[in-house]
Amino acid sequence: MSKRSANLPGFLRPIDRRVTAGGAAPRPASALVRAVLFGERFVVSRALLHFERIERPAGRADERVRRAVELAARNRAPFTDPGLSISWGQRHAIAWSWDRTRLERLGVPAKAWIVPEPVLAAPAEPPAGDFRLRELQDGYEGQVFRRGELFASRFWERRPSQTDLDLFVRSCGLHGQDDETARPASAIETAEGRVRDHLSRVTPLHAGLAVLLLVGTPLLYQAGSQVRINLELQAARSQLSTVVQESSAQFDALQRYQANSARLDSYRTALDLAHPLAPATELAETAQAIDGQLNRFRIVPGRIEAVLGTRTETDPADIVRALEETPSLANVEIRRARAQGDWEVQADLVAAGTPLETES
Repeated sequence: MSKRSANLPGFLRPIDRRVTAGGAAPRPASALVRAVLFGERFVVSRALLHFERIERPAGRADERVRRAVELAARNRAPFTDPGLSISWGQRHAIAWSWDRTRLERLGVPAKAWIVPEPVLAAPAEPPAGDFRLRELQDGYEGQVFRRGELFASRFWERRPSQTDLDLFVRSCGLHGQDDETARPASAIETAEGRVRDHLSRVTPLHAGLAVLLLVGTPLLYQAGSQVRINLELQAARSQLSTVVQESSAQFDALQRYQANSARLDSYRTALDLAHPLAPATELAETAQAIDGQLNRFRIVPGRIEAVLGTRTETDPADIVRALEETPSLANVEIRRARAQGDWEVQADLVAAGTPLETES
């Protein structure tokens, strides 16, 4: 129990309150919630404890064996009303006892969770040698081990001399013959002992918290999932609203663009046409270049019709070549008119700013 608690994070461990001959240490004011949730242990000083090593039958420690060992521990305890903490080995049980009446006078509640100091401070692995001297707050504890199990324990208020230590070791028969085969308790027995220890300290509050945890965890998970879904839905709606607004703005811009394009197309019909005087001026200049004159001029949609008067000997090819060099005319056609020396001219008007395509 104590080793497992030592491996837990600090905020999950029970509160430890040391109990000495001077009384129980006060609980820190900030540790009340932790004490309610995870428990409160009263660690009894070695000076207030009695140690016994009780032999038991080999095999599994069933209920009958446990009651027998507990009865033997009570009978050997030097107290009228002893409290007990028993740990189990394969052939022996380690029993720590204390005076419950005295602990109550020191401020320990009657049904408190009590842990002997040596159990709480027990090493994770047995010491390398058979003997160990531990310095405690109230004194010193000598411990003798055999095959990895605690065999004997003794307490001194002051540091013992070497003579005291040698006498303690000899009294334990450490150097004598002990051929018993000691094996550690099985994992099943150890687990059973821990389960019994846990169950003995379960309170209605702990049971209610356990039920609340079992029932509340799925509900909290579902609530968290629902909150996450709602947040994602709100985010999707916000994004959709943004997309709709952007699409509406883009649609409005497209409509404005189409309306403006149609308006520009209507303007272009008028703006892209050449000025009526431009082709007339160019035709008059061309007629003078070929020693002729412009007799008649008319503009029809996209085309011009004109009559040029020339000398009889003027080559028609020269007339066409001269007219096609005019920037505002294209696709020039000529034919003879009724009057001698006159030529009827028809040509397409070139839009303003539109380059002429060179015929290959």
